[in-house]
Amino acid sequence: MKYADPGRCPDCREALEPGTSPCLNCGLPLENAVAQELYGTLLRADVLMTRLRSIRDEASRAARPTPPPAAAPPAAPPAAPPLIQPEPVAEPVAATAATPAAATAVAGPAPFPGSPVAAARRAPITVPLILVGVGVLFLLVAGVIFLAVAWAAMGVGGRTTMLLVFTALFTIGGAVLMHLELRAGTEGVWTLALGLLALDIAGMKYAGWLSGADWDRGFLVIVGVAVFIAGTAMSLIGERSEKLTAVIGPQVAAAAGVLTALIGLELISDLIWFPLIAAVIALVVVIAASKAELQALTLGSMVVLAGFWLMLLVRGLADPALTGSELLTGGTLPLLLGAAAVLAIVALLFPLPKDAKVAMVGVSLLIAAYTFTQPALDDGPVTLTVVAVVVTLVAAGALLALPRPWRWAATALTPYAVALGITVLVLTVSAAIRLAAVPWTESAFSAVTGPDPLLPGWLTLPALLAILALGTAWFYQSNRPAFRTYRPTVRWIIFSGGLSGFAVTAACYAAPLLVPALLLLGVAVALAWWAQRRPRLIAAGIFGLVALAAALPSDLLTVVVALALAGVAAYAVRGLAGADREVTASYSVVTLSLGLWSLAPLVDVERQWAACAIVTVLGLITLFRFRASGWWAAAASAAISIGIGSVDVTWAAVLLTIATILAAAIGLHHRQPPALAVAGTVGIGAATAAVLSSDVLALAVTIILTALAVTVDRVQSGQTKEVATAYWILALTAAVWQAARMADVDRPYTAVVVVVTMGAIVLVRRSPSTEAAAATGAAVSIVLGAFAEGGSLDTDWLAILLLIAGVMCIATILRHEPEQSGARLVIAGLLGLGSLGAAFGNDLLALVVAGVLTAAAIAVDRLTREQQTKAVTAPYWIITLTAFCWMFANVSDIAAPHAAAGIIVVLTVVTVFRLLPSAEITAAVAAAVTIFFGTVSLGPTIVLTPDGPTAVGSSGVDLPWLSILLTLAGAAVSTHAIAHHERRRLGWAGATLMTIALWIRLGDTSVTTWEHYTLPPAIALVAYGVIKLRLDREVASLPMLGPGVFLALVPSIPAALQDPISMRSVVLGIACLAFIIGGAWLRWAAPLVGGALVASVLALAQMPSAAMLQQWWALGAAGLLLLFLGITWEARLHDLRRATAYVRGLR
Repeated sequence: MKYADPGRCPDCREALEPGTSPCLNCGLPLENAVAQELYGTLLRADVLMTRLRSIRDEASRAARPTPPPAAAPPAAPPAAPPLIQPEPVAEPVAATAATPAAATAVAGPAPFPGSPVAAARRAPITVPLILVGVGVLFLLVAGVIFLAVAWAAMGVGGRTTMLLVFTALFTIGGAVLMHLELRAGTEGVWTLALGLLALDIAGMKYAGWLSGADWDRGFLVIVGVAVFIAGTAMSLIGERSEKLTAVIGPQVAAAAGVLTALIGLELISDLIWFPLIAAVIALVVVIAASKAELQALTLGSMVVLAGFWLMLLVRGLADPALTGSELLTGGTLPLLLGAAAVLAIVALLFPLPKDAKVAMVGVSLLIAAYTFTQPALDDGPVTLTVVAVVVTLVAAGALLALPRPWRWAATALTPYAVALGITVLVLTVSAAIRLAAVPWTESAFSAVTGPDPLLPGWLTLPALLAILALGTAWFYQSNRPAFRTYRPTVRWIIFSGGLSGFAVTAACYAAPLLVPALLLLGVAVALAWWAQRRPRLIAAGIFGLVALAAALPSDLLTVVVALALAGVAAYAVRGLAGADREVTASYSVVTLSLGLWSLAPLVDVERQWAACAIVTVLGLITLFRFRASGWWAAAASAAISIGIGSVDVTWAAVLLTIATILAAAIGLHHRQPPALAVAGTVGIGAATAAVLSSDVLALAVTIILTALAVTVDRVQSGQTKEVATAYWILALTAAVWQAARMADVDRPYTAVVVVVTMGAIVLVRRSPSTEAAAATGAAVSIVLGAFAEGGSLDTDWLAILLLIAGVMCIATILRHEPEQSGARLVIAGLLGLGSLGAAFGNDLLALVVAGVLTAAAIAVDRLTREQQTKAVTAPYWIITLTAFCWMFANVSDIAAPHAAAGIIVVLTVVTVFRLLPSAEITAAVAAAVTIFFGTVSLGPTIVLTPDGPTAVGSSGVDLPWLSILLTLAGAAVSTHAIAHHERRRLGWAGATLMTIALWIRLGDTSVTTWEHYTLPPAIALVAYGVIKLRLDREVASLPMLGPGVFLALVPSIPAALQDPISMRSVVLGIACLAFIIGGAWLRWAAPLVGGALVASVLALAQMPSAAMLQQWWALGAAGLLLLFLGITWEARLHDLRRATAYVRGLR
């Protein structure tokens, strides 16, 4: 008996269908996390029970009497010493005695056919593998070059030798290496032999021995078949051998041979459905390879199978729609049905996961359904819709009739249901367009007119019924207990869908406007009247909105529908609470407002007066019934009413002012901060509209807002008080500006008054909100005061205003926080920088400002003891000091490059004596900016001369000075690194800057060879890496030698690829060989991998440019050398492992 039995309930042990939850007998849930944990525990119990039975069987066999031993054979001559074998891996007896079923239950699904139960773990990429792989690549490229250059110059004997002897030698050599248990050598040599086999066939074709085979057709078939047969034979030999478990290279080559042969057959064949034959052949190869336990060939053949299956599917889908007998003779039926059949066979034949099988069968069903849907493509959308209805109903029936798990394959036909959904959507949109085209009228019996629908309206009901049938069947089969729970909801969905279908159908025809509106209203009323769940209530609201939209062309019908919805929503509110009550009450308020607006045209009231009345009524209702739900909806309705009634900005200001007063009254009376927030927001809009209307109205509105905000400030407390304070400060600012505008006071003087007033307010009453509001008012005033009426900026006034603001900020710090707050110092510093920037038009003024700022920042930096403050002040005075130096250079007429050099020296001295990360970063940025302005000229400068204005200089970069300044910067960084031990890593940055300076100097002197730029730093990096690796055995080679190897090899690749037979390519190849051999010898991965990659790129680049025998000799010699090194390396490793195993086996 098994504890973990998916066919029985773990509690009552009753038989059940796998996947059923809960148990039909005891109701135990079987699909949650606890059930999965219980199943895993039972699986573990089965494994332990199997081990206990194995121990019992071993004990019983040991207790049985053993037969007497047989007579000893006659003495034989002493045998040779036994070969040293690797030490076997010890495994527990219980693990080996476990049954395959138990092992599968623990490890997961069954392995793929042909894969061993416990495959040996393959080693990662090793040194022998790299050496052998690069050597094989070199030899293959050498073979291609030899075939292209030397073939015509050889006789029949030479050709035969090259075709047979070398290929046979490498094949035999691979067998010998397999006998010696050298995996990398075996795979590399056999892969080389298969490559030479392909070259042999190409040589036969080139010599005319295969005159009957075309290059593009039969030749590919011959090559593919030959490589497939040879690769499969080598793979079977390696698989059956006891020396190695498997060889991967020949299997991959065999899979490539299958692909090549099938491509050749595709080129030969004229059948449109040939990919079906190719897919069947690939499927046969997959089955045979899996039976022969050739995993790599199996996977490769599966990739080939997938490719041709996709080609088969694409061809079938790309064919035009056929009808009648053309469906069979035109090729579409064999293509698509063949693709479906192949997919189904793969799903049923191979032990794939259950979900994958069901998905594949479902896709095959979808393909088959599309095949038989194609004849209807030419018959129009009506026929296609009918076909989609039939297919969707068939899918629903299959979901109900088929057993598990195959019933879920029918869900692949869901795209037909999606198409029906699109059809319903198109019909719904057509009905909406027809309703929108109805002229606005008071009559509810006007016929629905408009453009004809895109589809016949009678298709709506069948499409909806098919969609609902499929959805109901899916819900029933996926979770039957949930279906029983939600059965009333399902009925309501079907009822709503049916009535909605009737409404859409009526709108698609010339039915009265009353019919679709009342049908939708009936659905909404029914759902809301018997609403017991939130989804049903939400659906009622949506249907009500749709009914209201359908009734909009008629004012009378709109009033009736809106008031009915408002009444039903008010009735539904009684049994609700929380968010549901709020949303339903809001719905009632919105529909009531809409009904009132629809009533206004019937009683002939102008819209601005109607808006005033509606806003006032909504505000009074909210004021006296604030505790009821829906006041946010009242606010939104009032906002919409204001938007409708605002015929001009004056009426907008009046309406917004009324709303502000009402909202403030609500907030003060009921002490509700949200209402006060609404009042503040609406008040901003009222002030804006009043400003656009007239000055008198704007002043009145700002005074009203100030008075309201002061009242709230005096009455409220806490956060509301803070917000009100900020509000009346801003309102007061607006009032002052408006009064100054009416009194015709100049803007700069007004700005000075406002800035001083804001500072005085903060000095008297300091709080975060007060500071923020005062800062905002001061900032706006500075902007308004600095810009003239015409929009021009007065930089002098801007500097003065910023200076006043900075003085007020410092005064606030000294008044309230003598210990100097870092955040407020930052604000004061920013104001100072702004003042400095505004004064840049006057060099002398800017010099004075920069000097004052530098002195002040240095004083603060020296007096404060807070590190956070120092981290702000030190970068500040470095920036201002740099600006002071530049201003001094401008006043003294010092050239920009000379000034930049002096500034770099000054910054070097500063950073040497001021060790602070923020100061160092700021100095680095300042130095970079200094180098830019010292070497880059953005254009000619206009200089006044006795002869008139003259343009001096030109745009461009002064490369000599750039090199000098970068050298100074590198020396400065190196000096900083030497002066401070903790900054020694900055020496690399200094060396980098000097290298860049050297490159710029070389480029300026017209040096075009890349190696002049890359080799000096590459040699330095490689030398540093070698020394570091020699001194520290724990350091990895990739970070130490990787940059140097990259810089030495990679920059030369583009030039070498342009001219593969140049001296640069030869030198680069020799360097790659040196890196490969040196890295392998010293056991450093960086030079080995880098040299191998670059050498592979160079070797592949030799094939298109094969022109002389020297390429063949060089590549062949290098390939043989690397192949020899890789094989001997692997042999030594193998001997070492055998010796280690022998020593471990000694007792």
